[in-house]
Amino acid sequence: RRSSRPVHSQFHAMLRKAAARVVRMGRGDIDLKRMSAEHLKWPEATFDKVLLPYVISCVERPEQVVAEVHRVCKPGGRVYFLNHFHSRNRFLAWCERRLTPLSKRLGFVLDLPIEIITAGGLFEIERVERTNIFGLWSVVTCIRKG
Repeated sequence: RRSSRPVHSQFHAMLRKAAARVVRMGRGDIDLKRMSAEHLKWPEATFDKVLLPYVISCVERPEQVVAEVHRVCKPGGRVYFLNHFHSRNRFLAWCERRLTPLSKRLGFVLDLPIEIITAGGLFEIERVERTNIFGLWSVVTCIRKG
C-alpha cells in the first residue's frame, strides 16, 4: 500500500536520508537536488556521464526523460540505465504484460521495451550487462549521439 503521507513529504524524507548517508560517507563533493527527471535544471551538455538507476520504468513519460538526459549529457558522453526491460523470451514477455497492470499500482512497469532508449536516434547502445542471478535487471551503457 502506498503511504497516506503527501508526496512532497516523502521526497523530503528521502532527501534527508540521502543527506545523512552522504555525511556518514564523508563525501563533501556530493550535492543532492530535488527535481523532475522530465525537466532537469542543468544546462545543456553538463555531464560526461549520467546514471539512471531504476528511473526509466517509474516515470510517466520515459521518452521525455530520455530526451532530457540526452540534453544534459555531453556529445559522446555515456549514460547508464540500470533497469528491468521487457524480456526477449516470449513466455517471460507474456508474463510481464500480464503483470504490468499490478506493477503500475506499485509505481513501475514491467514491460518497458529497451528500444525506448534508442528511439529518436539520441543514443547508441554500447553494452548490455545483466546485473543479478536471474538476469532480470540490466545495466545498459549508451553513448550520446549528436
